[in-house]
Amino acid sequence: MAKYEEYELEEFYKESLDEAWGTVMVAGYEYDTSRALYELDPIAYRVGFSDFLATTECNDCNNYLSDCECEE
Repeated sequence: MAKYEEYELEEFYKESLDEAWGTVMVAGYEYDTSRALYELDPIAYRVGFSDFLATTECNDCNNYLSDCECEE
């Protein structure tokens, strides 16, 4: 069993986006960047998520998250 479930990896990605880009304003309303990207351009969101997994290292095994197979 992999260390992280898909939903956990996606939460890491959302947090990373929001920390890097903060919030965005759309017609006077404020949204987290991750939500805005997900809603406005789901393809870009998924491509970014895939890139995130392929370039972010697991702290325990030093493999990229997409290749992480370490146990909990």
